[in-house]
Amino acid sequence: MIYQKNYQDFVHCYLIESNKAIEIISSKTNKSLAIQYIGRLEHINDIYTIGDSYNDICMIEDYHGCIMKNSIKELKGRNYKEYDRVSDFIKDVLKNEI
Repeated sequence: MIYQKNYQDFVHCYLIESNKAIEIISSKTNKSLAIQYIGRLEHINDIYTIGDSYNDICMIEDYHGCIMKNSIKELKGRNYKEYDRVSDFIKDVLKNEI
């Protein structure tokens, strides 16, 4: 993670090496918190997620997470099931194979 001392209370910044870009995300929320909110609002108990980048880490850790095969190295090697396609992930979820 790129550390920006002046703004760390407001945003998280990540260098996306493959795109040579910087991803800037609010420090006040993340995908996991958004999923938690929607889950409570809609009374959803079983939530499954898939991701491949820094902004997916909390979501993957918190909600039956899997990763894409082209994920960042920080997600690799954590015993997450990997997929080539999201459609394959959905098929496994529907068959209760996650």
